[in-house]
Amino acid sequence: MSGDIVKIQAGHWSETQLKLKALSDKMAELEPLVLEAAEQLSSDNHTLDIEKRRALAQQLKAVLSKGTPTSEV
Repeated sequence: MSGDIVKIQAGHWSETQLKLKALSDKMAELEPLVLEAAEQLSSDNHTLDIEKRRALAQQLKAVLSKGTPTSEV
């Protein structure tokens, strides 16, 4: 019985590690996009290209919605 508990815990640990890896990968993808968005927002240039802002927004949405886990850790 103790062996079964260890197997179950190992399975949960493995799932948690996979979720953490996916989250880390997503954060790595988001970092440059968030930095670019912050740069645009803090810029004194008030004539920011609307198409560039829309493209950036689409990229952010795509990364945020990609691979969204359906269950909590």
